[in-house]
Amino acid sequence: MGDQRQRFKNAIKHKIQDFWNDNMIIIIYCSIVLFSIGVPTLITTMIDPNSNEEVKSQTQDYIEIQLGDDYQLAAWDYDYINCPLIPYALINVEVSYIGINNKTGKKKEVIEEDVSLSQIVEAIDKEKTKKRLEKQIKTAN
Repeated sequence: MGDQRQRFKNAIKHKIQDFWNDNMIIIIYCSIVLFSIGVPTLITTMIDPNSNEEVKSQTQDYIEIQLGDDYQLAAWDYDYINCPLIPYALINVEVSYIGINNKTGKKKEVIEEDVSLSQIVEAIDKEKTKKRLEKQIKTAN
């Protein structure tokens, strides 16, 4: 009876050792994959790349660019989901605004327009480039 128990323990021990030896590469690979996914996820959840004030400022600048020089921004609102796991370019801002024409008093209304943050940044960058080029033209004359 003692020999059977010992053989049974040895058989289980050998099966565990065989499993460990055969699957060690898979275990290491899975650990590396989980680590390489887990660490960046933890880091991005700790860092808030899109602060509320930054998005608010960029959104207001974008709205003013969209209204142009003829309209004055009267009222505006925005809404977005701030999730660090979503890439910056994929975050959408829901923009609503009302502009009033300086001369005629006519209103321009845009309600619930979805714009990605990357489009907002792109529009702001284009406006900066436009102003810089206009300044160069004025100084050249």
